[in-house]
Amino acid sequence: MDVSNVLIFCLVSLINHANGYNYLDIVKVAVYEHNVTLPPFTVIPVTRDEAVRNMMENLKVIEYQAKKASDQMLKVFPVIERITIRGAKLLVLPEDGLYGYLFTRRTIYPYLEQIPDPKDPASTPCPTSRAGSEVQCFLSRLAMETAMFIVANMGDKQPCNKSIDTHCPLDGHYQYNTDVIYNPSGKLIAKYHKYNLFYEPAFDVPNEPEIVTFETPFGLFGVFTCFDILFHDPPIELIQNKGVRNIVFPTAWFDALPHLSAVGFHSAFAVKWEINLLAANIHHPKQNAQGSGIYSIDGFTAYTYDNKDQNGRLLVSSIPILKSKPKADNSQNRFLRVHDGLKTSNYQVSDSEFKAPVFHDIYDFVLVSGDYGKREICQKDLCCSIVYNRTENKNDLYAFGAFDGLHTYQGTYYLQVCTLLKCQNTNFKSCGVDTTYAATTFEYLKMTSTSNGYIYPEVMLSNNGMLELSNRWNFTKDGVLSVIENLENPLLSASLISRVYSKDKV
Repeated sequence: MDVSNVLIFCLVSLINHANGYNYLDIVKVAVYEHNVTLPPFTVIPVTRDEAVRNMMENLKVIEYQAKKASDQMLKVFPVIERITIRGAKLLVLPEDGLYGYLFTRRTIYPYLEQIPDPKDPASTPCPTSRAGSEVQCFLSRLAMETAMFIVANMGDKQPCNKSIDTHCPLDGHYQYNTDVIYNPSGKLIAKYHKYNLFYEPAFDVPNEPEIVTFETPFGLFGVFTCFDILFHDPPIELIQNKGVRNIVFPTAWFDALPHLSAVGFHSAFAVKWEINLLAANIHHPKQNAQGSGIYSIDGFTAYTYDNKDQNGRLLVSSIPILKSKPKADNSQNRFLRVHDGLKTSNYQVSDSEFKAPVFHDIYDFVLVSGDYGKREICQKDLCCSIVYNRTENKNDLYAFGAFDGLHTYQGTYYLQVCTLLKCQNTNFKSCGVDTTYAATTFEYLKMTSTSNGYIYPEVMLSNNGMLELSNRWNFTKDGVLSVIENLENPLLSASLISRVYSKDKV
């Protein structure tokens, strides 16, 4: 081996171990946050031709972004330009990305297509358009042209017989909010019908939650949609019982601050489960719909959250290839709680405690003051504790709170939440009101919870009024959130959001 080859071999070896991953153990993926062109609102259904034209407006934009993602080259080492990771191998598009969300059952019907079972011969590639399958053929061709796996969201209609099927709707067919996955050969390899609908009168709920996976050369992937992420099925079944560690996630997520921003909760979900989560959102900032990301086991590899720019955003990044895990023991939550001596009974309320609403839930709060200290707060069976060190800003008021109860606004689900949040102003009555501005940085923070539910850790920062994520914090397997070095920007909130799925119907 001559000197030049030895040099190249050594450089490649260095590259292979950069960032802690082997070069052969990463794959490049993409998500596209799409500013959906909405069709004109109507109470009368349009024709199929009009519906196709409306969808093609969005598909042409998506086509451009897909080809851009597949053509991108990532220079692994700038001196040797030919050592690269080629374009993205998988692209995720958002929920409602073809037609928007302003529909009734009747008005969305022209936008639907009958999507075959992936095992059906009709799921083979259709490079030329077929009447009634224009969107499917477009996506099939796009997957072939870009040599990518493409995950898209569209409407599926399936006929049913009312005399045989007691669940069959009166109009004789089901309408489903559906994710479709095409492989680089243009074949439909999987489809998923959304189970947990969010005020979607245009669509039907499947009789049972579907557990859908698909194979790629870089791992097994699962799929679910938007509101699904807040519930047990199908997410927990896929991850905990099927061992899936890679999720594609089309969403049309409308922020519910302070705890349910798109980038905040979706990154928390990835960290909690130690998975890759590829989340593609729509981009409609006026409706608080923004925030997409490529999230992984340590937080994020790329994300976007921009409520000022009206343009869509393509994210392309490399993620570690994660192998599936064996089926987990789900007889109990996997984390043993670190209680730090919290008082779970006979808790005495102090004079500084108060109640305030957060997203329509009534929290118990205690004010946080001084450059350093410790606070504890309890509600019902939940007790929370923090230890902190910060650079206090007199214009910022922070409160530490606890909520243990059934959330019933815009969905019903049981929460146990420990949260440190910045109040909107210096009046304690503003604690829990939406805000994106803060000036106080935290140098150290440790938060614990007595919850026995499934805990999702969330840290949100403020950058001149823009929500921002950080990777400078840890979440350990005993359920403790900790900040061990200065956060990059002022803290908006740090939370342990626990879902107690078994109490959802209490």
